[in-house]
Amino acid sequence: MGGRLVRSIGLLVVLACVVAAPSVRHASAEEAPSSLAIGFVDLQRVFAESIKGQEAAKEMQARYEAKQQELDEESRKAQELQLEINKKSALWNEETRKGKEEEYRRMVRDLKRHAEDVKQELNTEMEKVWQGLIREIAIIIDQLGQERGYSMIFTWAPVPASVMYGQEPAEERKPSSMILINNPGLSPVMIYASKSIDVTDEIVLRYDAAAASPSEGGKPEEQQ
Repeated sequence: MGGRLVRSIGLLVVLACVVAAPSVRHASAEEAPSSLAIGFVDLQRVFAESIKGQEAAKEMQARYEAKQQELDEESRKAQELQLEINKKSALWNEETRKGKEEEYRRMVRDLKRHAEDVKQELNTEMEKVWQGLIREIAIIIDQLGQERGYSMIFTWAPVPASVMYGQEPAEERKPSSMILINNPGLSPVMIYASKSIDVTDEIVLRYDAAAASPSEGGKPEEQQ
């Protein structure tokens, strides 16, 4: 009897919380929400469609192609030496043959090491670029959220936390009214979002306007 009474009281408490909970509505990008309102922004689209995002992608592509040319040239030289060894090794004395083979092994080691260094260098550069973009876009989203009275604005783009916030300690990060939900495992946490709450187009328009504004130096200004 006592156990059933406890369970009944618990059920009543849960029902009371549900009834008393504030209503949640989907606020469209065009209207100003008056109650708890949720927005959604697709950061991948902002990267792909905004002027600065496209410029950053082109710049990184150019860097990648330049580094790839360096690696291709080193690989070509190693392949030429390998062909020379295959064709002429029977004609060389042992000292010459061993010297050529050791030179080839060294070139292969250097090529692998250089490829790893290039990969790490480009990844580091890309992370810095995305950090800068994220911080600028965050200002735009924060401004929109405050102007329209959004309670929360979510994103589902799989952006690493190091890119989202940078490497500074948590206590040094500037507080914001905007909430960005991100999974450390890089898997999206947003399964579904109605188009009626999607503010991505508005964010792209505002970000492009800030980039084209000489008075702002191409960057959005943070609200005080």
